[in-house]
Amino acid sequence: MRVAIYARAGRGTLLGPNRGSVLDAQINRAQAFAAANGHQVVATYADIGGGHTRNPQFDKLLDDAMTKTFEAVVVTDLSRIARSHIHMGHELDALARRHVKLIDIEGNDLIFERQEFQKQIAAAMRREHGKKVAMGKATAKMKRAQSSGKGEPDIDRKR
Repeated sequence: MRVAIYARAGRGTLLGPNRGSVLDAQINRAQAFAAANGHQVVATYADIGGGHTRNPQFDKLLDDAMTKTFEAVVVTDLSRIARSHIHMGHELDALARRHVKLIDIEGNDLIFERQEFQKQIAAAMRREHGKKVAMGKATAKMKRAQSSGKGEPDIDRKR
């Protein structure tokens, strides 16, 4: 199977004397895994990120996935894809939409049959986020009505 490797390290891990070795170690482990399992590595992507910054190499990976250059992405751990559950759901959904499989070598967990499950989890995460946004809008509307002296609006009524 043609695979891409994705590695990501936080800025803080790259400040010491072993600068870059964290990414190199992830890439080397993923390459060894791919070779041991008969996969052909056709691309390697690596980001240095932290916090809520975008990961440009992961974005390039998603763009390249549209061309069917590879069938799966190998990572040393799922946390390399994203740190928060919301971002993880978004990124897993983006891979699933491109019909790209994810291989997590940390647990030797092939996530092929779980693609449908991942899509459902991502959809559930988006729904929960949507509920929070709607609740925030309803709360703001109620506060505006109360501050203008109009009392409490009927926020459950559909317009």
